[in-house]
Amino acid sequence: MELPLAALAVSVLLGQAHTLKCYRCSGSKCDSTQSAQICEGADMCQTQLDWQLSGNVPSEKVTKSCSTSQTCTNISLNLGSIIRKISCCNEDLCNSGPSVDEDGKTATMHECYGCLTMLNDFKCNRTGRIKCTDSQTKCGRLQTVFSQPGRNISLDFQGCLSESVCQLNSTAIIFEVEIGKSFECCSGNLCNRGPRPGTGSLCLIFLCFYLLATNSK
Repeated sequence: MELPLAALAVSVLLGQAHTLKCYRCSGSKCDSTQSAQICEGADMCQTQLDWQLSGNVPSEKVTKSCSTSQTCTNISLNLGSIIRKISCCNEDLCNSGPSVDEDGKTATMHECYGCLTMLNDFKCNRTGRIKCTDSQTKCGRLQTVFSQPGRNISLDFQGCLSESVCQLNSTAIIFEVEIGKSFECCSGNLCNRGPRPGTGSLCLIFLCFYLLATNSK
């Protein structure tokens, strides 16, 4: 009976020895002064960068935490007015770096169309070219209508994406809510160009005015 007990004790000690430690913090600044945390039931450390331009006011938030291999996915996307990058690693305190913003330091020759100015309810006011960085090798676009209590919101996101974003079957990791549709991705410079929502209706209005003016002559 002593051998099984000894094996159990060794197993417990090994389990404790392999308990992952990650840095944990959240805010506009997240550096090496943060405290370490023992991750119970987690096997990954995660760093997440969120950047958003609302009007002319930029805001940035970095979040470092424990995670799991089932929920943590390396992604990188730049939609012009919204940037989200998530980096995952599986060694002790491996998320100690400044932020995943380092992944965006190297610009490439690849460009995609993105929303440069976004209004309330995620309505794009101005579309233009944005430069992709490092792992953002794809252009993408997501157009859908998202239902909220008492209203429907028309969404039109486009920008630079990493290959991992194109392979996602859910938008929950990107927008923290499931909207029922994934990004359509393409390869090539500025390949995600398309008509903005409402353009067809506007052209139809002008066409109606033209036909009315013609018939009245």
